[in-house]
Amino acid sequence: MTLFEVYRWGLSELGDWEDPHEAKSSSEAILRDFLGLTQAQFLASLQATVSEITFKRFKRAIGRRKKRIPVAYILGHSSFCGRVYRVRPGVLIPRPETEGLLAHFQTRALSIGNPDTVMDVGFGTGILALEVERNLKKTAVFGWDMSRAAYRCAQENAAQWGQSGVTFFRKDFFKDEVYWGALLKQKNTWIVSNPPYIAYAEERLLSPEVHYEPKRALYAGVDGLHFFRRFFLRLSGYSWRGFFEIGFRQQDALTGLLQHLGYSQFWFYPDMQGHPRILEVDHSQSLQSHLSPVCY
Repeated sequence: MTLFEVYRWGLSELGDWEDPHEAKSSSEAILRDFLGLTQAQFLASLQATVSEITFKRFKRAIGRRKKRIPVAYILGHSSFCGRVYRVRPGVLIPRPETEGLLAHFQTRALSIGNPDTVMDVGFGTGILALEVERNLKKTAVFGWDMSRAAYRCAQENAAQWGQSGVTFFRKDFFKDEVYWGALLKQKNTWIVSNPPYIAYAEERLLSPEVHYEPKRALYAGVDGLHFFRRFFLRLSGYSWRGFFEIGFRQQDALTGLLQHLGYSQFWFYPDMQGHPRILEVDHSQSLQSHLSPVCY
């Protein structure tokens, strides 16, 4: 069979339940990965012959995709900020929104100076911690996550990219205050996090693929604010600047929560669709208060 015929077979198998765009994307992504082709190479090779072994692998992969297993779990990796990171079941799949969070973090580092220390709370695949360490060479980076799968995945990604500068802890962040409390007492410590922020009631609105991802990394109580309540209350006595990915309808609720807890310096930033998806909080006494955030 030619590559085009194999590709069309994948479309026909997926077409009954997946919209045409997603079916094309899934079929092409799997084939390109198996054959090691760029998109340009894929298009130029549509009449090339596909081996029986590759076709059998592709059939098994399409069978898994028909069960709505995410493509990232099928392939074992996902792209983030131009790099390929390993992803395994039980670990949250990187998303474009988190690239926006990282971009804003880096913009702020450029505008007001690099932090001395960065803490990634809930590191998952390790992408945020590793990208921060890659771009801020003199910054000490630490990460916390309770998940055994996440810890293993983050360590694999660090080894894959030859980065040994991030310290990952397989611990409950809220039970490790002795360690992170000491870090926050140091000068100029920043926090970055893509925490769970989805309300339980919203689960039914999500795509079937999301149900394969770890619930603990996604859901945060009846209103999606459980993590934020614990975090902002617990860290209210420390000095820090933080950057968080949030749900696009959470601006008002988070504003009320922060004001209730005595926070006064915080800002929301939009994603490419104009939805507020990034929260920046300045709870630092060491940074000059007259410096205003830079929107992008």
